Amino acid sequence: MHEFSQSSEPIFLAVARFIANGILSGAYPAGSKVPSTTELSGFFKINPITAGRALNELAERGVLEKHRGIGTFVTADAVELLRRERIEGLSAAYVDPLIEEIRLLDIPIDDIVATIRQRDADMRSNKNPAAVINTAQPDNAQLSRPSYPSERD
Repeated sequence: MHEFSQSSEPIFLAVARFIANGILSGAYPAGSKVPSTTELSGFFKINPITAGRALNELAERGVLEKHRGIGTFVTADAVELLRRERIEGLSAAYVDPLIEEIRLLDIPIDDIVATIRQRDADMRSNKNPAAVINTAQPDNAQLSRPSYPSERD
């Protein structure tokens, strides 16, 4: 079970993000079947309509494709679509405001790039205690691909 109560994000979007994270992490590779509405609603303890909205959201974005009576599957270009969306989101949320601040303070871009590279190196080598928290992977149990009855036999 996963708790969504602490987030202001609509539950269906949080479930869609959860599935998208699974696709990006490789838990759901291209062509693989994702959990059904029933499986998602049971796992997250949410209304099946909410789970269906999450799947529909990803299908509308071209990340998933539904095959009536068979299931919902990851599209061939899902990873690229999700990466592009995330990069655009990061740019709007962090890079654009950073550039505005850099210009305001008249800091050379090269100085900022060097700082970013150094911080990344520190975080990768765990020199920065906060890096352990910031770079921790999500709970793998939550992102692992569930086994389906036909795969268990």
